Amino acid sequence: HHRIPIVKELQNDVHLQAYLKHPNGIYLSIKQFANEYQSLRSTLGSEHSLAIQMHLSSIADENDIVGARLSFLRLQRVYQLKASEMVRGNYLGWLGPELDEVDALMIGETAFTDGQLEFANQWLHEALSLTRKREPSVGVGNFEESIPATGKILALLGRSYLRQGLPEKAAEMYTQAAYIDPRDGNVIALKLELVHKPPLTEPVFTNE
Repeated sequence: HHRIPIVKELQNDVHLQAYLKHPNGIYLSIKQFANEYQSLRSTLGSEHSLAIQMHLSSIADENDIVGARLSFLRLQRVYQLKASEMVRGNYLGWLGPELDEVDALMIGETAFTDGQLEFANQWLHEALSLTRKREPSVGVGNFEESIPATGKILALLGRSYLRQGLPEKAAEMYTQAAYIDPRDGNVIALKLELVHKPPLTEPVFTNE
């Protein structure tokens, strides 16, 4: 539902211009281009000319997507924004397209990797909320089966809490995550980290 028709005929379209000026719209556009051109790169393989290789290398790729996620975190830090508002496209009253649970998870994971743990917690909580809302549990009462996607989110939250010196909360996240998906890589990593405590991560401070 995030796909947008970026074609020459729509360059003067007011709605498209507004979409492409909004941070969420910019991110979704970069992600769309990167994903579609990655499919093209995979299809072509190495069987294409140097000119085509150079052209494809100049177009958005996974590195650009990661850079866009880091831009969200810079905006969040500079303007003291909440992930709960950003994911809904609300930037201090400037409204735009919403992000989904996958976007929230990936931004949270980027924040975790970058050591911005407070922001990681915010984005991962949003991812968890959206995942549970859009993919409700199957079954009734005690027979409900949790959605496997939540296992990774809970485990990442646990890993973040552990690095903030909150082992009890981390252990709680592990218990929930391991019940849902004990084979997930982050669940396994959290299990090991609860035994071999990782060093605490210092809060990120900048002059931006």
